Amino acid sequence: MPFPYDVFISYRWITPDQEWVREQLYPALINAGLKVCLDVEDFVPGRDLMLEMERAGTESRQIICIISPEYFEEGRMVEFESLSARRRDPGGRNSTLIPFLLRETTLPERIRGLIPINWTNQKDQAREWRKLLTTLGATNINVTPPGAIQPKDDSNTIERFKNEDEPEDLEDEDWEFLLDRINEQSCTPIIGPGIYSETFPYTGLVQEWSGSPEYPFADLRSLTLAAQFRSLTWGSIEPKSKIVKRLGELAAPNFTNPDEPHRILASLPLPYYITTNYDDFVFKALQFCNKQPRRDLCRWDDPLRCEELSIFNTGFQPDIANPVVFHLYGYSINKRALVVTEDDYLDFLVNVSKYPGLIPPMVQQSLTDASILLLGYRFDDWDFRILFRTLVNYLKISPYKVHLSVQLTPIGDEATLEQKRKAKNYFGRYLKNHNIRVSWKTCQEFIAELKKRWQDSGYGK
Repeated sequence: MPFPYDVFISYRWITPDQEWVREQLYPALINAGLKVCLDVEDFVPGRDLMLEMERAGTESRQIICIISPEYFEEGRMVEFESLSARRRDPGGRNSTLIPFLLRETTLPERIRGLIPINWTNQKDQAREWRKLLTTLGATNINVTPPGAIQPKDDSNTIERFKNEDEPEDLEDEDWEFLLDRINEQSCTPIIGPGIYSETFPYTGLVQEWSGSPEYPFADLRSLTLAAQFRSLTWGSIEPKSKIVKRLGELAAPNFTNPDEPHRILASLPLPYYITTNYDDFVFKALQFCNKQPRRDLCRWDDPLRCEELSIFNTGFQPDIANPVVFHLYGYSINKRALVVTEDDYLDFLVNVSKYPGLIPPMVQQSLTDASILLLGYRFDDWDFRILFRTLVNYLKISPYKVHLSVQLTPIGDEATLEQKRKAKNYFGRYLKNHNIRVSWKTCQEFIAELKKRWQDSGYGK
């Protein structure tokens, strides 16, 4: 079956990349006799953006990723496009995914092995252009190559970032806002792996899987990458089975400790708790606090039955005495619904967009009609990046203009203090653009302060 398009162009919608692609590259490829899919020309108005990107990728014989230093930044949808193409052709044997290195940058491990079109040296551009047109099967390879890209002036931005650091913690008015929302039962906590008081429970599995001589990734701490590597040999269920087994061996937190983070959160007057962790610690903490919780999960692996199986199908309505714990990335009792590997995250993102009912309407309402409190994520981890893309639409329509996030250090532990400072500054500003205030304290430190401020406020009496 022939492809409707010869090539789909994936690029960042920023200056100067956007102008160069739309005004230089796209016309040149058209003049070379190629059928080109470009978002502004071919995406159907009114359709879901992510589904249109998925369609563009599957209906195009090849995909060009126009790569600059900003291309992979912030976990944006261009990365979704490139990873979808990579999954379609994981070995790169058919040149499905063609990296086009527009400006100098470091390629991530997942595409570093693919031979790029290198546009960074002007004297080589004629040769690289001919190679690209030949690979794409252009009928006219004598078309003049695109013009030079205008350099991006970052000097003012760099100087501004250098002099305007984000604070380590929230301001007093942010705390007051949070306490008010909790008291009004209009806060929805979303709980990530940073809440674990002890070591990350899957560290041993990650070390085991990434210890293989064939392991291709530089990041040796990522559960997602390690599980993806493991699944190539043993199938997608095997690493999930290992995770479930590890959870079965994991001791529950000591809820008799009044400073245990899960217990502190469970003691708050909140009807909704969302977690991306696979354990049942939030549920058990709520029981310890003499509440009658119910549990539900996102059945992204079985979208046609999600509403039928949901507890909300029974007429259940959460309140502070009967809260719900919603497992966004699955729960250990259902291995197939665990979101673990790269493929899982991509399928999750596609299915949640295609089938909105995968997140029950009442849970969606808890995201739009309340302030969101993100707890214990690293900005560069898969669980947060996919979570954030899922939340963006809810943040846009929420009447509350302030949300809060407790982030772990957004860069590797091996980084220098200066690199960590710059990373915090940058990511803090990015989240602030989405009306999210950031604390860079650990999750345990933040929750401990939340407990103290809640008690001192008088709300909890």
